[in-house]
Amino acid sequence: MTRVAVVLPTKDRPPELARAVRSVLSQTHTDWELHIVDDGSAAPASLATDDPRVHLHRHDTARGVSAARNTALSAAGGDWVALLDDDDLWAPEKLAHQLGAAATHDAEMVWTATLLIDPVGRVLRANPVMRPDGPETLRRFNVVGEPSSVLVSRAAVDAAGGFAEDLSILADWDLWLRIAPHVGTWALDEPLTAIVEHPGSMQIVGLTEIERELAVLAERHGVHPDSPEMELYLTGKRWAAHRGVRTTAAYLRASARTHGTRGALRRLAGRGRARTRLAPAWVSELMRC
Repeated sequence: MTRVAVVLPTKDRPPELARAVRSVLSQTHTDWELHIVDDGSAAPASLATDDPRVHLHRHDTARGVSAARNTALSAAGGDWVALLDDDDLWAPEKLAHQLGAAATHDAEMVWTATLLIDPVGRVLRANPVMRPDGPETLRRFNVVGEPSSVLVSRAAVDAAGGFAEDLSILADWDLWLRIAPHVGTWALDEPLTAIVEHPGSMQIVGLTEIERELAVLAERHGVHPDSPEMELYLTGKRWAAHRGVRTTAAYLRASARTHGTRGALRRLAGRGRARTRLAPAWVSELMRC
């Protein structure tokens, strides 16, 4: 077996943290170590497990999500790094399937399809995987997606220098831009990661910060903040934060620009179908705990 270092930053989310930890404990691949970094929670984080693979660290003063991830990396061993945010969930087979894909496809970076769910576990949207067809694709948009879906070799993370601590919401994209051009990558079509959307989600409350960090990535890596994909991403976040006539119209225009009118309609229909989709059993079980 290959040891995996699981990196989990947290702040002021005890119920969500407990649920995320349970999703790690449920992994069918058992050779892992979990490093949780409490980034200055008002009440220090605590754990309801004595599993020796689980390690809890703390920043007495909040230093940001990237610093928390770097603290976990400094404390962790392992040949692989798996990222998990404290409000997200993993299917039990996630690590096992990703390690299998890495071996089969000679990849050092593997990510999965995701499900967007609401705080009670209802499916809002199924997000299929995207694959870069060259460095330019990743500069147009973060095709890798949510950090909680990613497994990456420790050697690649170390060679890239870890997370940039002046970034938060887009720090994962910054890291992928430094890693992906130099390693083999693979994307699993299976939705093995669940992203929980709630009012406190970083990407809903942090639109101004997203725009600031986009400017940083444009300077550092030549990303395209005005690409159709980024316009769709930003209008989608504005629509999620405030669903009104104006934000809905802007989102529809951006979707049509990116995918064409027919493609936009298919995506909207897909979202409608997703809302009637039953959550997988592993999501329902974790949400009940």
